[in-house]
Amino acid sequence: MAPTHSGMIGMIVFVAVLVLGLGWFARLLFIRARLLTLGKKENRFVPVWQRIRGVILYALLQRRLVNEFWAGVMHVFIFWGFCVVSINTLTFVAEGFVEGFHLPLLGPEQMPGKLYGLAKDVFEVLVVVGLAIAFYRRLIVRPKRLTYSFEAHLILLFILTLMLTDFVMFGIKLNLGQLPTEFARWVPVSAAAGHLLRDLSAEAQQTLFAVNYWLHLVVLLVFLNLLPTSKHFHIITSIPNVYFQRLPPKAVLAPINLEDENATSWGLAHIPDLTWKQILDSWSCTECGRCEKFCCAKQTDKPLTHKGINQDLKHHIYAEGPAHLAARRKNDGAAAASESAEGAASFTPRLIPGDVISEDTLWACTTCGWCEEGCPVLIENIPRIVDMRRYLVLTESRFPKEATGVFKGMENNSNPWAIASNKRQDWAEGLSGVRWMSEVEDPDRVEWLYYVGCAGSFDDRNKKIARAMVRILEAAGVNYAMLGMEEGCCGDSARRLGNEYLFQALAQANIETFKNYKIKKILTTCPHGYNVLKNEYPQFGGNYQVVHHTEFIRDLIRSGKLRLQPQAAGALTYHDSCYLGRLNDVYRAPREVLEAATGQPVREMRRHHSESFCCGAGGGRMWLEEHLGTRINRARTAEALELNPDTIASACPFCLIMLDDGVKDKGVEEKVKTLDISEIVARALPGPAPASAAPADAPPAPPAQAT
Repeated sequence: MAPTHSGMIGMIVFVAVLVLGLGWFARLLFIRARLLTLGKKENRFVPVWQRIRGVILYALLQRRLVNEFWAGVMHVFIFWGFCVVSINTLTFVAEGFVEGFHLPLLGPEQMPGKLYGLAKDVFEVLVVVGLAIAFYRRLIVRPKRLTYSFEAHLILLFILTLMLTDFVMFGIKLNLGQLPTEFARWVPVSAAAGHLLRDLSAEAQQTLFAVNYWLHLVVLLVFLNLLPTSKHFHIITSIPNVYFQRLPPKAVLAPINLEDENATSWGLAHIPDLTWKQILDSWSCTECGRCEKFCCAKQTDKPLTHKGINQDLKHHIYAEGPAHLAARRKNDGAAAASESAEGAASFTPRLIPGDVISEDTLWACTTCGWCEEGCPVLIENIPRIVDMRRYLVLTESRFPKEATGVFKGMENNSNPWAIASNKRQDWAEGLSGVRWMSEVEDPDRVEWLYYVGCAGSFDDRNKKIARAMVRILEAAGVNYAMLGMEEGCCGDSARRLGNEYLFQALAQANIETFKNYKIKKILTTCPHGYNVLKNEYPQFGGNYQVVHHTEFIRDLIRSGKLRLQPQAAGALTYHDSCYLGRLNDVYRAPREVLEAATGQPVREMRRHHSESFCCGAGGGRMWLEEHLGTRINRARTAEALELNPDTIASACPFCLIMLDDGVKDKGVEEKVKTLDISEIVARALPGPAPASAAPADAPPAPPAQAT
């Protein structure tokens, strides 16, 4: 008979407590699982190995948590401690039925059992150390990004109780001879706990064991049942959430079937418009606040916090989910006469964009991707924000007023500047060696299409980049041509502002043009065009080899086709574009090119590579005014100026515009130059550099903050 209870009544109470605790937990999981079925179907199960690899890296090895040392140490200790101790938990429960129970090969006399005893003791100590760090961070350090609540501290106390009671129980077992004496060497901490109690009588120790056993059991079951009803649900959902992660490429948005005749609205309006993975995302948020660490909107006082969006969505799903389930049952005819179905008839769901999530929050996002890069459980924030924008734009026709002219310009002239499309090749006036696809005798023999993009074609500052790029291509003898007036807007801003209809129209028009000229390889100078052409055009049959100009120039230099005479640029720093770096993992190429063109290393800003701070122009924000908080480009420019640079280099036309504006705002434009990498490379070409000024009849400046 186990020392935790005596007689039939004791066994009945033990079984009742266990069944009640586990049964209630199963009920809570069933309720959550039913809510998950409200989401739209989405295949996130294959490829299996790639997803298992993600679980190993991000869940088991805690790859994104160990970037912050103490927070990482804390979480790794607690996580792995729980994993190791879980085997002991099974033994612990089974001992309530069979005294001395142990799993096969894990008996105290067997070597695997002794090794496990040592591992259990060590990891329980590590859990206690992790808890100490957690309490110190929450009670003393108190990082702003964390969510503070009584529940969080209660969970930590529960975990501490489980560890301490286990030490006491093992120590008493050793004292009472229920474990071999030699086993004490393998569980030194438990043995030390027992040593402290050795002077108590056997009866007192048995009583103390029973108290600790019941305390351990009750805390374990209460803790288990608290998980599905609290933020700590992530303990259950985070590993599955990592498995079902969105696989690279990272910045791809799912298309909308605009030909669906049964659709009554577009985008994300209510809970059933979420996918099941988006519902799982909201449950998996650990509220650690890492998504806010380098979020340009949050850090410049915009009303955007991805942690807050997760919390709001989660509580909304819990509040309205049952009514949606009841409504679905009624529609399916499964419970037409039930009271819940009758109540569902008058159910009016709240609108997620606007009612649950404020519109200011949705429009503040630059889709820079930091929130997803920093999230330890790989929550996908950007797709659902864009889906809510899609609803506002396509269904409600509700969007910032600045976007009206941008949409019209894209629709009528295929560019957000709303400049006549027949001026698309004016930037090349007076430039020798220019090739247009329409003038090439055999377009099929052209190796590379240089896709200039709207910025390079219409923005005065970025025309210099296009002209510099032509000089580089000519110097390297590249077989290329351009579309000129036949080129259309790539549609990136339209898609990320929520106008999926306009994006698809622009994409299909470009794809048709590419098809006519049998385009296979595309060179871009814009990371936004690069991303959308490479990663999103395949959704509509446009499959091409797309290369950004930083990679292209790097390869020309490596192959010896492009020879440079390095020209010093003074103190030089480089700004990582979000859509080139964080979202497409291109980091080394631009730095390698800059070092080759200047003969000097690049000075890094405080936030660089994957932690780079956004310029503020992504996600269509290039065309929208910043009415709230401080300007993002000013914050990024101030960070660059901390290095006292002579040159700030970039590799994105939007970034260049924002940084150029930031330098002018600081009044240091005479001292600090903002240049694209292509301009720096063009200066290092052998021979004199021709004038690259824009034509005299330059178009007006772009709207809003892009000026």
